[in-house]
Amino acid sequence: MKSILILCTGNSCRSQMAEGFIKSLNENLQVFSAGTIPAERVHPKAIEIMQEIGIDISKNQPKNVSLFKNTSFDFVITVCGEAEKTCPTFNGNVENRLHIEFEDPAKATGTEEEIKSFFRKIREEIRTEFLKFYKKYIKIQKTKFQKVIYEQPGLIGRELYTSNQFELVHLTLNSNKKMESHSMPIKVIFFVIEGEIIININKQEFLLKKNSFIEVNPGEERFAYNKSSKPSQIMVIKHQN
Repeated sequence: MKSILILCTGNSCRSQMAEGFIKSLNENLQVFSAGTIPAERVHPKAIEIMQEIGIDISKNQPKNVSLFKNTSFDFVITVCGEAEKTCPTFNGNVENRLHIEFEDPAKATGTEEEIKSFFRKIREEIRTEFLKFYKKYIKIQKTKFQKVIYEQPGLIGRELYTSNQFELVHLTLNSNKKMESHSMPIKVIFFVIEGEIIININKQEFLLKKNSFIEVNPGEERFAYNKSSKPSQIMVIKHQN
């Protein structure tokens, strides 16, 4: 179960709305919000505009971030510039620190309708950005692979499995054959299934035996070479950005 702490200065508007949104997406998450200088109450207009979309934050209370100083979190997310400056003083154990900045609706001026309109604008920005966060870091997506088989010079067989997240390429290299040299803008992992191969990365050679692997960083020139007298099998794993 993921734990999330959302930080703001007053913990009266932005962080409270963000907490409400995340909880509405997944009730199994542990979601909290706090402030570096917490206000006395949640802003009435934040409560009102969240109720317009069916999310009730009326029972929430602003909290001081010091309450969580000995707590571990998977994510600490700051949502305003002021909190970002003080976030490094957070003493809890944090796996990931993120910053998503929003204007402070509590500072809105004008007529009653103009102020509400600004609150709604910030609410929709928070909804959009935290939905992106949820999809990227929290939601588990099922991976479906499509299998394609075709021939390529120097290879006995090539099986390509693709999905929206990964491309897995199962290669069988002929003896004394090498793959074409090239670089890619993404990280690639070479894993040896059977046999031995040499991976040449930026003109430096690495010998890989069965069940061993190596990572190649984006932009590095590389190729695989089978120097043995028997075919070798490797899996090339590419993350689809």
